[in-house]
Amino acid sequence: MSLFLRCLVFLACIPSGGALLLKVWGLSNMRTGGLIFLACLPVFPLVYGWAGRREADLARAIRLGFWGGLAGTLGYDLVRIPFHLWGMRVFAPIQAYGVWLLDAERSSGWTEAVGWSYHFSNGITFGLMYALWFGRRHWGWGLLWGLALESIILSTPFARIFHMQGNLQAIALAYFAHLFYGYPLGFMVFKWKEMDARLSAMAASLKLGMASLLLAFIFSGIPDDRSSSVAPHTLQVAGNRLIPTWVRLPGPGKVQLINPGPQAVRILQPRGQGELELAAGQSSDWHFEEPGIYQCYVQRPGRSVSSFIIIEPVESESRPVSQRGGS
Repeated sequence: MSLFLRCLVFLACIPSGGALLLKVWGLSNMRTGGLIFLACLPVFPLVYGWAGRREADLARAIRLGFWGGLAGTLGYDLVRIPFHLWGMRVFAPIQAYGVWLLDAERSSGWTEAVGWSYHFSNGITFGLMYALWFGRRHWGWGLLWGLALESIILSTPFARIFHMQGNLQAIALAYFAHLFYGYPLGFMVFKWKEMDARLSAMAASLKLGMASLLLAFIFSGIPDDRSSSVAPHTLQVAGNRLIPTWVRLPGPGKVQLINPGPQAVRILQPRGQGELELAAGQSSDWHFEEPGIYQCYVQRPGRSVSSFIIIEPVESESRPVSQRGGS
């Protein structure tokens, strides 16, 4: 029975990360994959409740996998914050997940909250998958698990879609950050009984922390008034950035760019793919004829925050963008 339930929990974890893989391989939209994972969620409390009365090791694996996966995800994110502050858009894929899961035309507070929730669900389910089979194993296996997860995602079209192919800096950072996912998870599962006893002693504090985290996600979902006031398929200049952060088209088409400010601006796409001059109060269009994710930003002295344009289906082979100007 224990082996059957371990396999059942392991299989119930797969649709979390599987939702993204279905999208990047072009097998299904991400919203469908997300709904499949939601349908699997009852498996976890049901098995945990049963194991708590009859299978102590299985219950321990679920507890340590959950908290170890959460701790690893926090480590993975915290170590990337300096690179985010430096200007690398390391959290951009998480924002895209929310747009895809909600099948939205643009990003908002709600897509941000859903994207981050999905990100943590992946970290936790990967932690569960590890703890189910690696209980009491040396923490070094956790490092290998983290590196293996990154290797798997880079072997898929994800690397091309998010422009990681050939980007050695981004690839090195991804592997580096996954060490900080694998170590907390591996250490907690290695110190099997000791860590479980500590978790039991900290149960009240951990529950309070989880409740606070859930409230933070809920309140982060309050829509940004500036972004919600922008028309669909439109990017608007707002100081050193464009709003909203993500715009999504169902296929080839045009995105309108608006400059409501008192000064002329130049909007650029990296790697010399295109640029657009917008006078004060002017609007213009960028036409996109090929699927893919395109980055653009306002040219400013100092730091400028980029936005992204999704032309579906991104899983199709991307080519350089073809653009035409228009008023």
